[in-house]
Amino acid sequence: TGRESVLFSLHQRVCARLCTRVLVTMGSGTVKCYMGVVLIAQALTLVYIFQAMRQLPAQREYEMASALVQLGELEGKVAVGEEVPLVTRLRAQVEREEAQFNANAKGPLPGTGRTPPRANPTPRDTSADTLQLADHADLLLSHGNAGHEKALNSPVGAPKEGHATQLPPRQPTPAQPQPQPQAAQEEAPRALALGTGNGQSPLDPFEDPSPGAVHFVEDKEWLYPLPKGVEDEHVWRYKSTGLYWTKQDRLFRKFKHYNSTLSLPPPSVQQKIEQVCATLGTSQHGQKLCRMFRKCYPNTLETTTNMLHDGTTYIITGDIPLMWMRDSSAQVHHYLPLAPHDPYIQVIIEGVIRRQIKWIHLDPYGSSYRLFLDFDHAGKKKLTDWDFKSGRTIHVAMHNYEIDSLCYFVKLSYQYWRATGIADIFDDEWKSAAQLIIDTIRKEQDHESSDYRYPELPAQGRGNPVCKCGLSWVGFRPSDDKCEQHYLIPGNMFAVVAMRYISEVAVEVYADVRLKEDALALGTEIDDAIHEHGVVTKNGHQIYAYEVNGCGKTNLMDDANVPSLLSIPYLNYTTRHDPHRELYRNTRNFILSSQNPHFFADASHQGIGSPHTGRGRIWPMSLVMQALTSDDPEEVMRMVEMLRTTDAGTDFMHESFTVGSPNRYTRKWFAWANSLFSELIIKKADLISSHYSK
Repeated sequence: TGRESVLFSLHQRVCARLCTRVLVTMGSGTVKCYMGVVLIAQALTLVYIFQAMRQLPAQREYEMASALVQLGELEGKVAVGEEVPLVTRLRAQVEREEAQFNANAKGPLPGTGRTPPRANPTPRDTSADTLQLADHADLLLSHGNAGHEKALNSPVGAPKEGHATQLPPRQPTPAQPQPQPQAAQEEAPRALALGTGNGQSPLDPFEDPSPGAVHFVEDKEWLYPLPKGVEDEHVWRYKSTGLYWTKQDRLFRKFKHYNSTLSLPPPSVQQKIEQVCATLGTSQHGQKLCRMFRKCYPNTLETTTNMLHDGTTYIITGDIPLMWMRDSSAQVHHYLPLAPHDPYIQVIIEGVIRRQIKWIHLDPYGSSYRLFLDFDHAGKKKLTDWDFKSGRTIHVAMHNYEIDSLCYFVKLSYQYWRATGIADIFDDEWKSAAQLIIDTIRKEQDHESSDYRYPELPAQGRGNPVCKCGLSWVGFRPSDDKCEQHYLIPGNMFAVVAMRYISEVAVEVYADVRLKEDALALGTEIDDAIHEHGVVTKNGHQIYAYEVNGCGKTNLMDDANVPSLLSIPYLNYTTRHDPHRELYRNTRNFILSSQNPHFFADASHQGIGSPHTGRGRIWPMSLVMQALTSDDPEEVMRMVEMLRTTDAGTDFMHESFTVGSPNRYTRKWFAWANSLFSELIIKKADLISSHYSK
């Protein structure tokens, strides 16, 4: 009735045009084969129109009408500059509503010139406007090649020439609660209705006026001059081809739209801080954890994040100004709950994923990367012989292969998609990176046939001997230390999870059965090999080894860095070989005891450390992971208490602290640990509040 009948009329016009175009394109001989496709298109069109247009505010109706008129101008159906009554009326309505809203909202947000979004716009009857939009629908659906060409050649925020300016690393400063503008406190930025996939709707503000159009800019081969005296065989190491994103698509337009008003961190981060601190309560210990959370939660965005001109996000790890695949993924993971409702967080995380795609294509064996050679401003102008031997380039900072680097990229992509429903990150470049990950992990199942060598490893860079057994070879642990036995079990478990994630994306987004089967076959093969070669008997119980060589040698231990054996549930690793988690429980008991050579304890502090920092040092990261993977409230609170009392008065997490002397610590600026701690506080805030209120 009423408006619904108008929308259904528009639906009929759209579907009629779709059917006509299919008939014309396919020809009568193939019509029967495609009738099912046409019927599906009809149903989807009806669903979209009713969902998207039912609550269409004046601003969006005005934009749609304007776009239709512009298309008419391109095709000569509307005279350029002609006054269209529908557009004029909608524009006047928008101006009236904005003026009224500005008066009620006390003006635009400070420093932005933009008014905050309306929480509940005043409903009004727009049936007449919608009917006239339906009358203009033919302009949109008959949009021809000429218009497409003009739109394709039009400038859409082309990036600056050359390379992006790298901002100097910002040191962490004591974080004080900052007063937020009243409008920002009342409402966080709302995510627009971006849909869950291809973004083809004309209502989408980030879709090109020419449906499906993608713009490309030049991929610069040389961003930096070639130093004198470089031998021909090493010239390629100084090239920058593939460093920046050259495709300007819907996500790039989304970045351009929000980047001009993006502040780091966005207002939603401060709102989350206030919410969590309110939950933690007013007790002395609760207030201490609140102060720590105020510093740790925004630390990544405040001190390590740079938005680049190509729409990607460059995140350094902290006191080392390089971007690790692993760290950068983990550093933004705790912001995922904000992403469904905050387009600024979306732009940041989408930028991280796209930057990682570039890194993977540059070198799938790399672990950390840089935008330019002299990343630490030490005056380095030329790669050294050691750099050549280590597989480095001006953009690949570390070529030491860590399987978890690839898995973290898949995990972040998958969990962002599941959290937001936004599938636009899954384009051809993402799919190519996923296939490269599968190929790399499969190639390293037979390391002897691999060309990968690294000078820090024994046997002329090949590493210690292994036997081919279905596990995938790994050169280095997530701590960046070289493996003793090169089948790293936690890393292989993470690979199994990554393959399952890729298979889901392959089916639900790409409809690619071959990619799905490829990923699942590799994951199943590795999972079976883990339980054939990675399980040993210790003290009458079966447990997972940390490393094995497939020939019978094992390394029984655990390391604080994730992936670890302790983090198995956190990684979301499950297996048909251990349906009741008995293997994990036995392993957990082993690694959280003195039998683990890297478990350290005294009367006040107990936890897992790492060979990376030597004996007698516990990593806060391991305490966080022990709490996150525990079902015992008392164990969780013991970990929280240790974290609260071992920050050396800085309110930040550190890499490690000395047992018995927590004021002695390593790395005062370690954003990954700060992010992981924040994730724990968010998840356990109710338990913490209840404990301290007793």
